[in-house]
Amino acid sequence: MKLLKDKESEAKIQAAWIKLLKEDGYIVTRLRAVSEAGWPDIMLLKKGVARFIEFKQVSGTLSTLQRLKINQLRREGFQVFIISYMPIKKMSAEELIRALAVLK
Repeated sequence: MKLLKDKESEAKIQAAWIKLLKEDGYIVTRLRAVSEAGWPDIMLLKKGVARFIEFKQVSGTLSTLQRLKINQLRREGFQVFIISYMPIKKMSAEELIRALAVLK
């Protein structure tokens, strides 16, 4: 099963994930509009837990400021995922999040 598609735009990847996450009961907040630079793209809230996702194209790279903020969040105990692929449609958002937690 191929997970990575070089031609998928960051916006398309993000939209697909946000749709899936909302369908699975997550509260999804886009942080770009409410925070300073460097924060991940979205914050997920569910069952008293906050998680963060930064979306990048397969060929994309994190800025220095993004790396610093992600490391800061992880030091504080938050899960932060960097996603560069479309979600697998046969899995729920919760199953995908658990799989991502194992990969990091």
